[in-house]
Amino acid sequence: MITTKNPLKIQSFCLLFATFLFLAKWTVGQTKTSNTAKKVKITGKITNPSSFKHAGQFHNEPIHFYIDNWLFDQEFVEIPNDDGEFRFAVNLSQSTPAYFTYGDYIGKMFWTPGDELHITFDYNVFRATLMFSGKGSVQNSFFADFERKFDTQGTQGEIESNLHYTHNRFSAYINVMKQNELAFLRQYIAQKSTSSAFQGWAKAEIQYRAANHIHKHYFQEAPSPTDGYQSFATQYILNNETALVSNEYLKFLDNHLRQLCVRDPKEVRQARRERKELWPVRAYELSKTVYRGAVKEHAQAKLIMSMIDAEEANAQQLNTDFQRTATDTGLKRLVSKRYEKLAKFLAAPLPSGAKLHTISDSNPATFKQVLAEHKGKVLYIDFWASWCKPCIAEMRFSKDLHQNYQGKNVAFLYFSSDETEGSWKANIARYHLNGSHYLMGNNFKNKAYEALQVYGLPRYVLIDQTGKVVLSSAPPPSSPDAKKEIDKLLR
Repeated sequence: MITTKNPLKIQSFCLLFATFLFLAKWTVGQTKTSNTAKKVKITGKITNPSSFKHAGQFHNEPIHFYIDNWLFDQEFVEIPNDDGEFRFAVNLSQSTPAYFTYGDYIGKMFWTPGDELHITFDYNVFRATLMFSGKGSVQNSFFADFERKFDTQGTQGEIESNLHYTHNRFSAYINVMKQNELAFLRQYIAQKSTSSAFQGWAKAEIQYRAANHIHKHYFQEAPSPTDGYQSFATQYILNNETALVSNEYLKFLDNHLRQLCVRDPKEVRQARRERKELWPVRAYELSKTVYRGAVKEHAQAKLIMSMIDAEEANAQQLNTDFQRTATDTGLKRLVSKRYEKLAKFLAAPLPSGAKLHTISDSNPATFKQVLAEHKGKVLYIDFWASWCKPCIAEMRFSKDLHQNYQGKNVAFLYFSSDETEGSWKANIARYHLNGSHYLMGNNFKNKAYEALQVYGLPRYVLIDQTGKVVLSSAPPPSSPDAKKEIDKLLR
């Protein structure tokens, strides 16, 4: 199968491969190091490998391996040779779940120190041909057999389409699926020789994956005291340290805290909205009473990393508390290292030509009043948010467009929908965005969106010198048409 990809992709593959050579020296899949690390050696052969064309030649797509744990972001990349063969090794000191991706396919794995696995599959018929052999193959073959029977990737679409069921019907549907999967696991364990670590992990994955599916149904409905959530939650062990190896269990811990946050008393939720406080801040406090020991520290580490990934300044207070109270030195080191990058980002100096305005819900200013302050100029308006990837992708073009009209009768206005100031200011600094910047409160934002019928981000608007909206959906900064339209108004 031939697929054409971006020619620049091969350069990133080389960089990722270099990253692999570095990471392969690490002991991964855990927060504490050990002197008993052993290699996991993996070889494989892909029949009909996917490929892309670069510089007139075809190259095989790389195969990516990952530790299946949301606290770790290691990626191991191998580029198969012309015959579709690949190999790599990684140090491990304890068993850990992992997975690989190739094209659109995902293959689950379970690595144990000392494993020597050989993987084969035909890319055109992946599920039917995926096979494991060698030391450790019995446990890993479970995944191939499991997928052939249940097709979890394909079933995901069916689950999404059934979210319209009543809660009782949806829960019953998911529980039947869970019982069938557990029965398959019990039968497999009875027939094959597998480790207790694998058995505990596989059971937790099935049980908590089902719980996370049911969580989706709760999240799509407004919570109520009679919706049965507390009864549902008590069916599962909240403080299950043996399940910490399971990514689905870690997701469950996160989902449970989110549910508790949305079920807070009305006045508590209102106070959080007024403070523009994101839910992980409240969830972090709840974790201190809901969870304990290693479970609490893993849940808290994930909350902090969620804040870091969202580039929120409030991550600082959570990180400070975590470094003071946590006992797992590996987790503390992991969180601290991730936070250091955010701290540098948040501390970047603002450009001298940036004028920042925060419009809280208590501020009576209206959208029309803000526009009136710039009357007499051509206005290029950018509605954006730090969490909006397409918005951020346009920022470097916005900077160039702005510089093109320095000293001319054009004003650039940026209206952000960010919840808090941290990432708002940091991205203004990151992209050196001069101009007038407004962090919108909910009241101001709703009126501005209503006035210009903004239904999604990013959105760009052009207003002429008289204050008339010329284009309510103007070309983005990356488009040559943006300059053409501005030039028209200046003429």
